[in-house]
Amino acid sequence: MDGGRQHTSHSSSSIRKAIDQVLYIRTELRKALDEIQEVIRTLDQVEREKTASEDEIEKLREALRGLHREPMQSRYRSEPGPRPARPPSSSPAQEPSEDRPSDDLRPAGEEED
Repeated sequence: MDGGRQHTSHSSSSIRKAIDQVLYIRTELRKALDEIQEVIRTLDQVEREKTASEDEIEKLREALRGLHREPMQSRYRSEPGPRPARPPSSSPAQEPSEDRPSDDLRPAGEEED
């Protein structure tokens, strides 16, 4: 009958080893799931930051478009400082006078009256 006890203890030890292996695998799977959750959190954060950056870039683009659409004359009139330099003309009759507006301040295509 001693053989039966050895068989039972051998069988118990095999079951114990199997249980330990399953517990180890479970622990490793939990670690892997924790790492996956961290990757997901990081990706979510990156996505939020990317969206915020894209929004900021779009706002800057809109501001630049607004500046581009603004007529040149309103910029010259609203900003104090020296007037833009005119290219030298060949005739003294072409020089701007104080009582006549400069060609530089008129929108393109507009002629003198």
